Amino acid sequence: MEMLYSLTAEEVERFDEFVRSPYFNKNNNVARMYTIIRKFASDADNPNLKKENVWEEMYPGKPFNYGTLKNLIHELTQLCLKFICLEELENSRHTGNVLTVSGLSSRNAGKALNLKLNQIERTFQSRTFRDLDYVLSDYYMEMSKIFWTKWFHQKTHQLKRPSEKDFLAGSATTVYSFLLYLFKLTNNIRVQSYDLNYPLEKNLVANFFQEVGPEKIETILELVKGISERDYKALCVFWKMCKSQLSDPGVDLYREFKKCIV
Repeated sequence: MEMLYSLTAEEVERFDEFVRSPYFNKNNNVARMYTIIRKFASDADNPNLKKENVWEEMYPGKPFNYGTLKNLIHELTQLCLKFICLEELENSRHTGNVLTVSGLSSRNAGKALNLKLNQIERTFQSRTFRDLDYVLSDYYMEMSKIFWTKWFHQKTHQLKRPSEKDFLAGSATTVYSFLLYLFKLTNNIRVQSYDLNYPLEKNLVANFFQEVGPEKIETILELVKGISERDYKALCVFWKMCKSQLSDPGVDLYREFKKCIV
């Protein structure tokens, strides 16, 4: 019930259609039960939501059978979980692209796959980061999955040598994503550790930078600059934020970070 109460009014309408769809639900009794529950969805304490009362409305005059009702509740719960997953997927276009590309590749639908890949790559090259409606590190991670899927499909299904360009793009976007996650996590970890009195010496992310050192990170960023000026500038913003939070960084590093985001 908690999940049902968490749905917005618009989602409740869509979930009603979802439950009634024979593609997702082949048990009419589950749909009937949801119709009963939905009438009282705004009132969690309504006595009509007691199991015995729901049963009586579904099966008037029949003896209460907890096992049967429990199975129906379980099926409805699983449908709600699937619905929430699909709602999130619908709102995450890039994740949907990755799954579509993976599905087309596994089915060896070469023409459709190439059309979809070309569409995604045109978007990747043409859009600015200001246009993104999702987290930049996630964007790079999803693009790395797409480049690797494309390359492995070529390697598996074509006779000629797979594209070195896609091989390098998959490698680069994987590193971009890793660095961005690392930079952002370092900032959050240090702030939360100070706030909650967690010892930093036990944190692997904090120790990673102690071992690697800023010099090696900046060497990697110079390599990125040689690949893509756009991606280099994006990574540098997060690196300066991260570097300003490292141990004894000094106020100048923080000012440098502030300057690059103004």
